Amino acid sequence: MAGIRQLLGGLPVFAGELPAFPPSTAPDAPVAPFTARLVGAARAQVPEPRAMTKELRWP
Repeated sequence: MAGIRQLLGGLPVFAGELPAFPPSTAPDAPVAPFTARLVGAARAQVPEPRAMTKELRWP
């Protein structure tokens, strides 16, 4: 996880409009697709790929 934290550490958060997200479309086991999307978005320099609407706590 340290690699992902370093990759995302300096990116801006909530600088623009947030897209809609219907929770009913989420997969039953979201960790792998979420991680792939997050890393892909960060590498593509998508604005605010780690921004979330709920607090995220790392263990």
